[in-house]
Amino acid sequence: MSTEATPTIEELEAFFNSVKLPKQLRLHKAILISDVQLFVKGHLNVLKSKGVEMGGFYEHLLQAREAILKLQEEGKLPQ
Repeated sequence: MSTEATPTIEELEAFFNSVKLPKQLRLHKAILISDVQLFVKGHLNVLKSKGVEMGGFYEHLLQAREAILKLQEEGKLPQ
């Protein structure tokens, strides 16, 4: 994970709205997101209604953001 300050829910939402989302995304060996758009929408909705106390949802969004940034750095997604 990057050393940047931890983003707010609003900052995460702005990030995901500003990038081209891949159709699928592997967070790690055990987690493959088959519909990234639905994943992001659902996780953001949970966080907006329940707050960051729902840590697993927040952590998965952070992992997805890092994976997308890595794909962009590797030239596998447009920046």
